[in-house]
Amino acid sequence: MSKDLLLFYKLKYSDFVFKLKNELEDNFNKTLNLEVYYDYLSIDTLDDLFKGYKFILFIIDEEEQDKVYEKFNNYKNYSERILFLDNDLKKLQEGEKNFNNICQSIDMKLKELEIPQNEYEYLIDQYKKNH
Repeated sequence: MSKDLLLFYKLKYSDFVFKLKNELEDNFNKTLNLEVYYDYLSIDTLDDLFKGYKFILFIIDEEEQDKVYEKFNNYKNYSERILFLDNDLKKLQEGEKNFNNICQSIDMKLKELEIPQNEYEYLIDQYKKNH
């Protein structure tokens, strides 16, 4: 069974990442199958990753993206299923509003990845009640 989301991050963003992980799990009523790692350079190919995950999120600095592109030369095959939070990271100091925007953008991306519409509407309602 494939997992929904694999999240890679730089260690300096650990606090943010685990807050984000908790928020996403809460938004998806604990049904989101989410894994978090910090060492994306140990992965050989994106093909291997996408056999096990529907969606990959990189929480890395903008300059790190080039390393990802170099390492995963076939990333364009999966561009719809990869999200970088580079520019958002620069704004994290702006507080909760930005954090919620990041969560919403991830929610929307996950919505595109086969979450049944009625289940998603329920989750959005839950999200609105909690925020």
